[in-house]
Amino acid sequence: MGLKADSLYYWRVRWHDGIEWSEYTHPLVLRTGACCIGIRSDLNNDTTNANILDLTFAVDRIFRGGPCPVCPEEGDVNSGGDVCNILDLTFLVDRIFRGGPLPGPCE
Repeated sequence: MGLKADSLYYWRVRWHDGIEWSEYTHPLVLRTGACCIGIRSDLNNDTTNANILDLTFAVDRIFRGGPCPVCPEEGDVNSGGDVCNILDLTFLVDRIFRGGPLPGPCE
């Protein structure tokens, strides 16, 4: 069985130390095909850009160790080179609540 183009594949991992099983990890995601389309900021992969759900995703990622964005380029909202950091969060807050600049285009 091969991977299909333009598809998402999810899995979770846990391990056994010889005595007990660990908890499962956050879902891991593999996306085949193009992932960032249009402008950056679809962190939660719901096909909409720069909304409160993306902001919540960023907060969870930064402060609670939540999952990485399915498409890492989407998480670099301010085009600074780092994925989903405090500067990206600040950029999203400015965009959503103050009408700040649009995120940069996908490259």
